[in-house]
This record gives sequence, C-alpha cells and structure tokens, in this order.
Amino acid sequence: MIDNRDPLSRLKAALQVIDSQRKILSDSKSDEMLVRDLSAIVRYLNSMSISQASHILEKAHRRGHDQKKNQAEDFTQAYNLNLDDIQSIIDSENVTRGELESIAVGRFQVPKGSLRSIGNMEQLKMKVSTLVQNERSHQTISKLAGDHKYK
Repeated sequence: MIDNRDPLSRLKAALQVIDSQRKILSDSKSDEMLVRDLSAIVRYLNSMSISQASHILEKAHRRGHDQKKNQAEDFTQAYNLNLDDIQSIIDSENVTRGELESIAVGRFQVPKGSLRSIGNMEQLKMKVSTLVQNERSHQTISKLAGDHKYK
C-alpha cells in the first residue's frame, strides 16, 4: 500500500513500476542501450532525498492542477465570447490550436476528444467557423420565428 502523503513512498512506487518495465525489456532481449539507460535512471532516482522527491512530485502535481484550472478559465472565457469576437479570433494569424479548441469546447460544447481527429489548423478553423455560422443561423431562425408568432 502506498502512502499518498509521503513523497518518498510515491517515488519508490513509481520507480518499482519503471524497474519492472526495465526487467521486462531486459528479459525480452530488447534494446540493450535502452535497458542500461533505464537502469541508470532508476539508480539516480533511488538516490534522491525526501526533499528532492517531494520537490519533483509536488511540482508535477501543481502543474497538472494549474493546467486544469487554466483550461476551466479558458472555457469560461470562451463561453462568454460573442460570435463576432470568435470570428475575429478565427481570422487572426496568431491564433493557437489551444485557443480554437477552448472556443470549440467552451462555447459550442464540442467534446474535447473529437477535436483530436482534426488534423491541422486550417481544418480546425473551418470547424469553429462552421459552428459560428450554425449558431448565427439558429439565432436568425429563432428571431424570425419569434417575429411571426400566431396572433
């Protein structure tokens, strides 16, 4: 049983997994250099002090937590964008894939996993642009339907 509060215990558990993989590679007569490299890494990490292990594991934990927090903020910001702002972002030459994905997920509720199949930036820009056009169409239909209610 691993004590999740003890960084040295967590490090030792992770090292056991790495060492098990190293042994499997060694037994299967895999790349000898890879096996030696893994052995050296395991020896080095085994020699770490509690403070060094804690620093590495806490830094990794914080990074993952910060990324999730930033992603949630990006989704919230994207949700609040109007369609003209989104189109301006799409048309920008400096837009990143992450920004477009945040808009697709946060504003249009596109499942994040489905964006992986979109190969390049132009395809992703087209996808988000199509989502903008679809929403504009829905807004127009809703407005027209509201203007022509039964009297």
